[in-house]
Amino acid sequence: MKYSNKEFHCEKFENINLELENFDNTTLENCEFKNCVINSISIKNTKFLNVKFYNCKIIGLKIEDSNNLFLDFKFENSKIEGCDFSNLNIQNTKFINCNIISSNFQKTNLTNSSFEYSNLQDSIFANTNLTNVNFKESFNYNINPTENKIKNAKFSQPEVINLLKYFKIKIE
Repeated sequence: MKYSNKEFHCEKFENINLELENFDNTTLENCEFKNCVINSISIKNTKFLNVKFYNCKIIGLKIEDSNNLFLDFKFENSKIEGCDFSNLNIQNTKFINCNIISSNFQKTNLTNSSFEYSNLQDSIFANTNLTNVNFKESFNYNINPTENKIKNAKFSQPEVINLLKYFKIKIE
């Protein structure tokens, strides 16, 4: 199926391997992806309007290539690996119970977003706005509180102790 230069409204994509597919100049509105493999697809100027990803494997996605004015998505129970969310305004985005591995959130506005129950192993947060972000029950995050805005962010114990490592203090 050809996906570029199209509009998809209320479409459900299930059990599809979308490896190396081209979604350039596409509008995805009120769409759901379930149990899909999304690997290194091209999304230049793509609009994401209320798009949900459930149980997907998403690798090498460069969200910054999409249409930055139209980004509204939710990820749940998905593996997100090597994806680039840098320099975006993606407030209120939900990443629930996801494995977010080696992904980039540098200079991203994630205000009011949620990473509940998510593994953030080797993901980068630098000059990121994490105001009111929910990190409850998330783990393996590496967030320097002196380089990121974390006002009113929510964290759980014991992982919250990781925020202190940048202050070179000893906890006994």
